[in-house]
Amino acid sequence: ISRQLWWGHRIPAYYCDNCEHIVVAKEKPTVCPECGCTTLQQDPDTLDTWFSSALWPFSTLGWPEETADLKFFYPTNTLVTGWDIIFFWVARMIFSALEQTGEVPFDHVFIHGIVLDENGVKMSKSLGNGIDPLEVIEEYGADALRYALVMDNAPGNNQRYKEDKLKNGSALINKVWNAFRFVMMNLDESLDFNALSFVKDDPAIATEDCWIMSRYNQTVAEVTENLEKFELGIALGKIIDFFWDDFCDWYIEMIKYRLYGDDVDERSSVAAQYTARSILIGALQLLHPFMPFFTTEIYNFLPGIKENDELMLTDWPTFDPELADKDSEKQIGIVMDATRKIRAIRLEMNVPVKRKTPLYVLPDDQVIGEIFLSGAGYLDRLANVSAVELVQSAEAVDDNAVSGVVEGAEFFIPLESLVDFEQEIKRLAKERDKLEADAKRFKGKLSNKNFVEKAPEHVVQAERDRLAGVEDMLTKVIEQLENMEKNLNK
Repeated sequence: ISRQLWWGHRIPAYYCDNCEHIVVAKEKPTVCPECGCTTLQQDPDTLDTWFSSALWPFSTLGWPEETADLKFFYPTNTLVTGWDIIFFWVARMIFSALEQTGEVPFDHVFIHGIVLDENGVKMSKSLGNGIDPLEVIEEYGADALRYALVMDNAPGNNQRYKEDKLKNGSALINKVWNAFRFVMMNLDESLDFNALSFVKDDPAIATEDCWIMSRYNQTVAEVTENLEKFELGIALGKIIDFFWDDFCDWYIEMIKYRLYGDDVDERSSVAAQYTARSILIGALQLLHPFMPFFTTEIYNFLPGIKENDELMLTDWPTFDPELADKDSEKQIGIVMDATRKIRAIRLEMNVPVKRKTPLYVLPDDQVIGEIFLSGAGYLDRLANVSAVELVQSAEAVDDNAVSGVVEGAEFFIPLESLVDFEQEIKRLAKERDKLEADAKRFKGKLSNKNFVEKAPEHVVQAERDRLAGVEDMLTKVIEQLENMEKNLNK
């Protein structure tokens, strides 16, 4: 009940110097009711901190006076606290508020977990396993620390402090900064962006513009719903997925040809600039509650933003049904999926970056076929596809073609367009010779009786495993070499 502290509510108990009778009263008594003595001393201790903390929701607003702040802000909306003080603090605030004001002090209680050290132990002064946040901020910045505390965090669950999360937060900041630099470098500052608008039917608006606007719109709806449910970690994850993947990795790559080059269409360029700037501002607004410092800095540099504008005072983005565009999402989604798979094939087969390849597509229906034909430009720029041709059956393509599958279609890439057979035969022959030499060396070592009998068993077994691995690779290389020689002689 009591504490020996210099601050807090002093215990309202008074002791009679004469008979030691205790009087508990709101005001200091002038006389002892037992003996009539006029000398009484107040207890020097204070009430425990939870007595005063219980008054927090209304005492901070001027209570017991009927202040303007008390009338406007009380009852409050949301209390954020850890699960370890629900009964120490939350319950006391509720019954104290009901007693003193007649109202429940808040609508919601958001209960979060506790930050543990890397070993899962609660941080404490006595154990010395705590982290000085000022040192973390000095090294990584406040935004990276905020990111680390929210990302992958679920309400009520404890989380371990991991430095990798701080590094991920810094990486995200760098990603956003690079995207901001790209957009800034390609914005025509003579344009009045505030006078422009996004009109889907405008011929200057490309499919990728409709797609990114639709994806952003959907992200706004989902993130808002997550925040209203206090799913902070999920909300932050969706913002990052949209910004990093959709905007940076795909949209920015798609619009580069519209922003610079020899054949830039001015109206298309303005549309791309407007869309990129709009999405960047919207993404900064979504990210701002989580990482407020660098988002504010970037926002104030964008053309069309007035000097004294504050990002935190802008309206929160809202879902706009007019921006939803399932057709563009389907088209770009298929193009993205095909691009990923074509890139994987090229990587697996060591295809030179600049070599272009034709793409034969066997669509399930005419709509899918039209998507591939209209997306030929994307596939050219993103996957080095020289041409897209629709086929009626797989028999129309060479047997040695490499194939892949996406939603609604199967695609084929002729092997000869991917591989220089003569060069590949030389490379495989060289690799075969090296593997044969390695196999011979391992076999020689394992045929040495002294080594097998005197070396530790785990060392001998490791050599046997290496030999098995080399022989397996050698078998595959020989098969590949034979296939290449067959294709060369066709």
